[in-house]
This record gives sequence, C-alpha cells and structure tokens, in this order.
Amino acid sequence: MSVVQQSPRRRPPSYRLHKGTGQAVVTLNGQDFYLGIHGTPASREAYDRKIAEWLASGRQIIAKANAGGSLQVADVVAAFWIYAERYYVDRNGNPTNELGPV
Repeated sequence: MSVVQQSPRRRPPSYRLHKGTGQAVVTLNGQDFYLGIHGTPASREAYDRKIAEWLASGRQIIAKANAGGSLQVADVVAAFWIYAERYYVDRNGNPTNELGPV
C-alpha cells in the first residue's frame, strides 16, 4: 500500500509592522491592508477578520462594488462559491457531490 504525501499547507501572510506609520499591515495578493496600531488587540482582530475573508474567498481579494464598503449577499455567495469549488473536490481534483448540479 503506497502512502500519498500531501503538500504542506501554506501559511497565511504575516502580521507585520509598517515602520513608516506604526501600523500593522498584511499583504494579500500584492495589496497592503492596514489594520490599525501595531500590537493592539484591535489590529490583531482586524488581521484575523481579513485573513478569514481571504481564505473564505479562495485566497483571493473580493472587490467591494458599492461605495458604502459593506458586503452584499451576492458578494458573500460569490466568495463562498469560489471557496466551495476548491474545497469540495476528491483526491483527483474532481468536484464531489456536495456542490450539486452545476
């Protein structure tokens, strides 16, 4: 019986100090996101939220189309669908039945 080795999971981008401003920053897909004053609980929570959104959208940045900056249901559904297409696959990369008919 052969053992299939899985590739190690990539770590999320790091929480860092932006020396010029004293703010915490994380870079996702080449774009910097400032999180507040480095080292504060609020900036750590902002980092956790930003990483969770990024992971849920399949490690992509979802552009917010509306000026208010709030998500719309369509944005959430689109982000989840991207995630689901990558998550619900078998060992060969084929979609599983969890996605249902496409």
